[in-house]
Amino acid sequence: MGYGRINAGRALERLSGVGGWTLSQQLAYGGTVVGTLGDQWINFAGSSGSALSGGSYWGKRYEVRTTVPITNFSQFQAWTRQIGATRGWSGATSSNDQLEYCDIVSTTPTSITLRTFVYEIKYNAIDQAINQWYPCQPSQVQFAYTVWGVPGIPPPSVIISGESNPPAYSYNSYTANITGGAPPFSYAWESNYGTGTWYSVSNTNPVNFGGGDPNNYWSLRVTVTDAQGRQAQDATNIYFTGSGGPYSARRDENDKPLPTAFSLDQNYPNPFNPTTTISYALPTDARVKLTVFDVLGREVETLVNETKSAGVYQAVFNSSRLSSGTYFYRLQAGEFVQTKKMILAK
Repeated sequence: MGYGRINAGRALERLSGVGGWTLSQQLAYGGTVVGTLGDQWINFAGSSGSALSGGSYWGKRYEVRTTVPITNFSQFQAWTRQIGATRGWSGATSSNDQLEYCDIVSTTPTSITLRTFVYEIKYNAIDQAINQWYPCQPSQVQFAYTVWGVPGIPPPSVIISGESNPPAYSYNSYTANITGGAPPFSYAWESNYGTGTWYSVSNTNPVNFGGGDPNNYWSLRVTVTDAQGRQAQDATNIYFTGSGGPYSARRDENDKPLPTAFSLDQNYPNPFNPTTTISYALPTDARVKLTVFDVLGREVETLVNETKSAGVYQAVFNSSRLSSGTYFYRLQAGEFVQTKKMILAK
């Protein structure tokens, strides 16, 4: 794993398909400003076709970065594509050539961090007002990069199957159904009896679970770990049917007891592209507003804005029109307010 251009011999070998290497050209849009060079004189060379003539200009330079996931590769090389592909300039202020530029700041086994620069120009050397962005605003940058690697095994995902409304006191089989991942897998089953605390149940798959009283509402979850140490998790709610239970509670339309407190769950999946699901719980009827914001605090979308009955709800957020980056979602329900972070990775 690494980045940079590799020697011609290895390139030809990999282009021939030896070792299973594949080539993928990618684009990433938008980014986060991580540094600003304050107001100063910046010299531009006036390259052919540039919107800004050569000369000195008073303005600011912004460093824009984005981190893109590199998934399903056991090893990879990566480099940037610049002229004719990237939208962003270099960071040079003494003699900026105004040509498309981006570079790789760092890599991990699963991601690449890219950067480029944009300029907010206020006026030129003869004090004429400009007040424009060059080549674009931070949210409009485009990073072009190439990944060359050996496809690996995708990370695991898991879904629990089993009876969700069993008879009271019965025991039933629940199975963790896995896709992806590298076997062998290990399993950690846990249960929650409505106390907020998870208790260990079993390390085998499938698991035999139950014994709940009539009208009792339990939760069961499993954490799966593959041979490469990657994890996936799923949870399911189990409502034991029958009469004569220890309590009589108001239930939602699915005949499940209502939540005992307001809550806002972490979106799933996260990171996501392009959709993710946000779950929240209301112990009482409330006016609900669920809103998504960008890192600058600007409202991106309102997912819910209405009065809701007590219960558990889900809202789906579609980010197809947005660029990669960090976003926040906030739930306001009566006097309850909570905000959480999510990451869009295209």
